[in-house]
Amino acid sequence: MNRDAERQPIPRLRVAVVAVFALGALSLLVLGVNQLRHPLTVDPVSHVPDADPREPTICPSAVEDAVPRVTSNDLYACPRVYDGAVVAYEGEVIGAVLPRSHGAWAQLNDDAYAGDLGPLPAHGDFRGGNAGLGVHLPRSLAEEVTWVGGPTARGDVLDVTGTFHRVDSDSGEVAVLRVDEGSVIRRGQPIEAVVLADRRIVGSVAALATLALLIAETIIRRRRLRR
Repeated sequence: MNRDAERQPIPRLRVAVVAVFALGALSLLVLGVNQLRHPLTVDPVSHVPDADPREPTICPSAVEDAVPRVTSNDLYACPRVYDGAVVAYEGEVIGAVLPRSHGAWAQLNDDAYAGDLGPLPAHGDFRGGNAGLGVHLPRSLAEEVTWVGGPTARGDVLDVTGTFHRVDSDSGEVAVLRVDEGSVIRRGQPIEAVVLADRRIVGSVAALATLALLIAETIIRRRRLRR
């Protein structure tokens, strides 16, 4: 067979059809990905200027109260002021509780998502970033923790009192709260995994489209082998 005959230019109509099909497939893909997002309860843009509900930290010249109640923002912004001071702090247990010979290490987050608002994926209401503090818990308090926050659960919330160290002399870590006493003021719970109806539809359409492509590829390959 003449090779020049084999290299005939592709008809413009076929190119146009393929281009239209490709653009349509791309549009469906973009639409499908957009449908996979959780519906936002609010417009996130309207929350950007004052997304974090906590007030900006103004460092005091000295610790005035006997046991001041602080946030992680206070301690990070004013570490020298609170270094060595006994403070009260409240936060959600996040990640893991790591037992040690004289207690346990944990992360307590006190951002907006640790409170009534809950984890971001459940509502889409943007309220600033994650914020928390590394703490060393007494063994007795660590044993009371039953829920640790993560992708599938909300953690227990602890109200603790302890000494803040700008640099912990034992561990060498910075910004550490060594807890003397505390209690669980709110128990955690599993996060309900809600499967949106739109996700089911997109998943079904994607599965059918994949199956159709596999069938089409098989048919085309068999026809080529028969030639």
